[in-house]
Amino acid sequence: MARLVCFGDDSGVNTPCNCFAVALVCFKRRPGIPLLKHGAEAYLRLLRMLGWKRGELKYRRVARRASKLGLSIASVMRVVWDGAAAALSIRMHSAGRPREERLEAVRRLLEALGEQAVLVLDHGLVPGDESSVSRELGMRVKFASSGKTPGVQLADIAAGACYHGITCSYDEC
Repeated sequence: MARLVCFGDDSGVNTPCNCFAVALVCFKRRPGIPLLKHGAEAYLRLLRMLGWKRGELKYRRVARRASKLGLSIASVMRVVWDGAAAALSIRMHSAGRPREERLEAVRRLLEALGEQAVLVLDHGLVPGDESSVSRELGMRVKFASSGKTPGVQLADIAAGACYHGITCSYDEC
């Protein structure tokens, strides 16, 4: 059984001469915790830090709120990093081939991770269905809605921070 649950999301557009970012935020898989609930503790810490009771954490919304509170995105990312077993992101140039480019980004991050994981991706990250993406990556992949999945929301924040050049594990733009 995989030891990690990794959540993935992206930021940016796949049009030629533009950049996009993909992030994976991974948590140790804990028995008794539903797959899509991993990452909930870090999500709740971020809500409290931002003074919110609930709501979807999206990079732009979080960045605006953090700025109003005098917080940096780096301090927001520290909450994500402290709660995760691993957090990796990559910013790449796009040649306008969204499916292939996003799959390549995910492959590279998984290779850098170096551990077996169950992968939960935002349903819009890689065009296609779960079975075809699972086949192409050679591992179990589940798609989830970011609005209902704390880990995907954390990956959205990490991808946004990378896309804006604030914190990337790998930056090719």
